[in-house]
Amino acid sequence: MGLLSVFCVCLFFSSAFAVDRGNFKTCDQSSFCKRQRALKPGQSPYRALLETLELSDSRLTLQLINDNNKVHLLLELYRLQGNMTRVKINELKPLKPLTSARLCFFPLPLIPLLSVLSKDDNGIVLSLGAESQRLIVSARPFRLDIMEGPEVLLSLNSRGLLAFEHLHLRKDTDKEEDGLWEETFKSHTDTKPNGPTSISLDFSLPGVEHVYGIPEHADDLKLKTTDGGDPYRLYNLDVFQYELYNPMALYGSIPVMLAHNTQRTMGIFWLNAAETWVDISSNTTVFGKMLDFVQGSSEKPQTDIRWISESGIIDVFIMLGPKPSDVFSQYASLTGTQSFPPLASLGYHQCRWNYNDQEDVKSVDQGFDQHDIPYDFIWLDIEHADGKRYFTWDPHKFSQPKEMLQGLMDKRRKMVAIVDPHIKVDSGYKIHSEITSKDFYVKNKDGRNYEGWCWPGGKFVFKCCLLIQYRSKVWGLVIYSCDDKAEFSAAITRHYSSLQFITLFFLSCLRPLWVDYPKDTATFTIDDEFLIGSDLLVHPVTEEGSRGVTAYLPGAGEVWYDVHTFQKHNGAQNLYIPVTLSSIPVFQRGGSIIPRKDRVRRSSACMENDPYTLYVALSPKKFAEGKLYIDDGHSFNYDTKKEFIHRSLTFANNALTSSNLCPVCNFLTSSWIEKVLILGASKPSKVVLKMDGKETPVDFEFDSSMSVLTLRKPGMNAGDDWTLLLQ
Repeated sequence: MGLLSVFCVCLFFSSAFAVDRGNFKTCDQSSFCKRQRALKPGQSPYRALLETLELSDSRLTLQLINDNNKVHLLLELYRLQGNMTRVKINELKPLKPLTSARLCFFPLPLIPLLSVLSKDDNGIVLSLGAESQRLIVSARPFRLDIMEGPEVLLSLNSRGLLAFEHLHLRKDTDKEEDGLWEETFKSHTDTKPNGPTSISLDFSLPGVEHVYGIPEHADDLKLKTTDGGDPYRLYNLDVFQYELYNPMALYGSIPVMLAHNTQRTMGIFWLNAAETWVDISSNTTVFGKMLDFVQGSSEKPQTDIRWISESGIIDVFIMLGPKPSDVFSQYASLTGTQSFPPLASLGYHQCRWNYNDQEDVKSVDQGFDQHDIPYDFIWLDIEHADGKRYFTWDPHKFSQPKEMLQGLMDKRRKMVAIVDPHIKVDSGYKIHSEITSKDFYVKNKDGRNYEGWCWPGGKFVFKCCLLIQYRSKVWGLVIYSCDDKAEFSAAITRHYSSLQFITLFFLSCLRPLWVDYPKDTATFTIDDEFLIGSDLLVHPVTEEGSRGVTAYLPGAGEVWYDVHTFQKHNGAQNLYIPVTLSSIPVFQRGGSIIPRKDRVRRSSACMENDPYTLYVALSPKKFAEGKLYIDDGHSFNYDTKKEFIHRSLTFANNALTSSNLCPVCNFLTSSWIEKVLILGASKPSKVVLKMDGKETPVDFEFDSSMSVLTLRKPGMNAGDDWTLLLQ
C-alpha cells in the first residue's frame, strides 16, 4: 500500500502550484478546434450514396458526398473478432495519400459479418454477424446506428457533426481566414501547405450517463460535460504544474473512452495521433424523438461525444463489450499486451531533481539502510551528464561512476541515468558528430536538422519526434515533481510485501470499483477509492488533517476484511474508518487468497528466496481462491522456455489446496510457505498437511475474538502440490 501514500503525497505537492495557462492552448486558440466547434448540430451536409454500397464477407464500403462542396468520401466498415467494429472515413480521391496512425504489429482479426436484411431509398439494414446485432445506415443525412435487439447501442453522426476538411491547393481566391493556411501561437508559427485538414465525428450513447478515460487529465474519474467550457484536450505536454478539475492536457494522451451503465460497458478507440479535442454533453430528451421508428418515443438518458482532430483520417474502433473485462480484452487485442516487467521495476524508485554529486548519492543510499527502508532504483537527472551531453558523466561531480555503481550492485540495487530525447549541438560532442555524419536527425519542413531550445544553456537537436518524457511510474513508485520530505518507511515496506501482484499484469491492475461491480450504481462515480486487482480495496486519505474517511464497501452478500486488524465488515455499506497520519484503509475481499512476502529486505532482489505468507479471506460460504505466480523476476525465460510456476490456491470444505495450473512449465524455487492466516475461520480440533502421500500435523493458533486461524511453518515448497486439512 506504499504505492498509495506516495502517490497521494505527490498530489498534495503538485497541486500547491498554479500552472502558467498562457503557455498552453485553449480551443479558441487552436484554429481547427474553434472552427469545428462552431458547427451547429442538425445541419449535416453529408449524404450516403446507397447505390455505391459494396459488400464482402468482412468489409463494407460506401461513398459519402458533401452536398456543399461535392467532395466524395469513402466509408469502410469492418467487423472484428471479439465483438468489435471498425469504421474508417477517408477522402475518396485525396490530393495525396492519407493514412491512419499505425495501430500495432498484429493482423486485425476480421470475421465474416455483413449481409443485407433490408434496403430502401432511406437506408440499409445489415446484419453484423453477431447474434441480434444490426447496423442501420441512414442516407440523408448520413448516419450509422449499431443495434442489439430493440436497443440502439451507439450512433455515429446522429447530431450531424461529421466534418472532413479535404486536402487542396491554395488558390488566389481562397479566403484569408485566420488559421487556415498558417497560425501562430506565442513565438511558434505553424504552416499548412495543404490547407486545413481537421476531422470531426460525433457519437451518441443512449442509456449512458457515465463515461471515463481519455487520459491524462487532472479531473474526476467520471468525465464531465464540456458545455460552456473547453473540450478535453489530448496532446502530449510537459506540464510540471497543473490545475485540478481542468480539461487541459498533461503528460500523455490515450484516445480511448469507456461508457458504462448497468447493462453494458462499451469503448471508443479514436485512432489518431494528431492533437485532438473531445467534447462531452448529456441529453435526456432528444434521443427518443430521433429514433421513434426504432424504439418508440420514451425518453432515456444519453451521452453525446464529439472527437475533433487536427489532421489524419477518421479511424475508430467500437468495442461493444458487453462486460468491462471484455472491453479490456478487446482493446488489448488491438494494441498488444506488455511483457512482464522485471520484478525490481515494481519496487520503490528514489528520484528527485537533482542529486548534487556522487557523495550525495552515497548519502541517500545509506539513509535508506539506516531507516530500514527498501528500494530498488535510484535515479539521476540530466545534471549527472557533462554539460547535458548525454551518455557522459560530469567529470567533477561524478568522477568515479564505476565505483558508485558497484556500491549499489553490492546491495543488489540499481541506478537509472535519465537521457532525454534530444542531443546537444556541440561540434566537440562525439554523439552529436556521429549522428550528424550519419544523417539520423529528424528534419524540419525545409529538410534541415530539426533544432530547438530545450534546457537553459544551449541549442539542441531532436533525435525523435517525441518531446515528452515520462518520469513517473505508478507501479514502480517513482517520486518525481514532488521533491518533498516525508515518512515513507512503513508504506514502502508494505508495498514490498505485495510485489507478487505481478500476476495482475494481464488484467487491469488499478481499477475503479464499477469494473468489478458493474451493476452497483453506487460505484459509478466513486473516485476516492479503488481496487488493486479484484481483491484489495483501498481508500487513500487525500485531505489534510483528516481524522477519518468514509469508504464504500461494495457487494451485497460479500464481506471485506481490514488488512491491518482483520476485522470483518459486510459489503454494500458505507463505513467510517478513523485514520492517522500513517494509516491507509485497505480491505481484502472475502473469498480471496493473497500471497505475500513479509520479511523486510534492502531490495526486491534480496527477497528472491524468501518464504510466503498466505492470507486466506473466507467468504460467507467459507470459500476462497487465489493464484501464485513465480519466475526468475528478470528474464524472458517465462515466455521463451516456460520457466515459471503458476498455481491455483483454493479453500473449500475446510481444506486449503495448491494445484498446478501449468504442468508443462519447468521452474524451481527455494521459497516455501512459512505461514497461513485464515480470516473468518472456525477453530479446528487439528490441522493436517497432506503431501506426497503423507500426513503431518501442523501447529496452529486461533484468535476467537477476530476468528483468525494462524498456521505456523507448515513448511511446504511454494511450487509443490499439497493440501492443508482443517479437522
